[in-house]
Amino acid sequence: MFSVCTHRSSAESASLAGSSSRIAILRPLSVENLDSGAARAYGEIRATLEGKGRLIGNNDLWIGAHAMALDVTLATNNEREFKRIAGLSVENWTK
Repeated sequence: MFSVCTHRSSAESASLAGSSSRIAILRPLSVENLDSGAARAYGEIRATLEGKGRLIGNNDLWIGAHAMALDVTLATNNEREFKRIAGLSVENWTK
């Protein structure tokens, strides 16, 4: 995730000041490996959401499953989709 955000920041030449602050926020965060616990959570969450007809995007599903497996709070401004995952703690830091 840090690599994706860093690349996006450097590619957006119009917002150089914003890219520095995003990198500063992300730098102290650790990068956790995607493991079998996340894969299990993915399968469970996907089956549940499909059964309800409320599936979210595949990448968001992996992100949510990884957060659930690690038992961490997910910081996002995409509350609408991530709140569909039962038991996932979500915080919007943009508000």
